[in-house]
Amino acid sequence: MIYTLCIDGETWMKDIKVNPEQKIKETIQILIDGNVLPKISANADITLFSERKGEFIDMEKSYIETQIFQGDILQISYEQ
Repeated sequence: MIYTLCIDGETWMKDIKVNPEQKIKETIQILIDGNVLPKISANADITLFSERKGEFIDMEKSYIETQIFQGDILQISYEQ
């Protein structure tokens, strides 16, 4: 499945392809470790908001469990 990630308040946007059974937290950690998410440190306090659903997402669950579907736009907010 393909999702679009955006960083809240910034112009950064990235389409990612992930396994829908993967936990969202794992995806975010892989992107941080690979320096794909700019300016976000590994110990940052991160929240994720689904534009389609209009609600914050539990990152401990998988994309399927949280009903995040292909094409969804996910807004990342963080505090270092």
